[in-house]
Amino acid sequence: MFSSLFCVPCQATRRVLAEVQRLLPWLPVDELDVAAHPDRAEEEGIRSTPTILVLAGEREVLRAEGVPTAPQVLQAVARAMDATPRAAADAPGPADPA
Repeated sequence: MFSSLFCVPCQATRRVLAEVQRLLPWLPVDELDVAAHPDRAEEEGIRSTPTILVLAGEREVLRAEGVPTAPQVLQAVARAMDATPRAAADAPGPADPA
């Protein structure tokens, strides 16, 4: 989540993301203040706060400017999971010869 110090809607977005994390405790959520990280904000094309990005690897699945709903974020996480290849350790391997 990209935020700023005096961003009132950022508080509501934090609550939405907290609800999503309550449902998906393994989900990493990072918050970056655009004043403290202007280069990163510019690199990501952030024009307003709050803005959240849900990524599948390097691919953007959701960009929400303003306050998203928890269902919007959950649907984006599901799409990101579908788009992300499973780790080699999780992938099914060849059957053991008998």
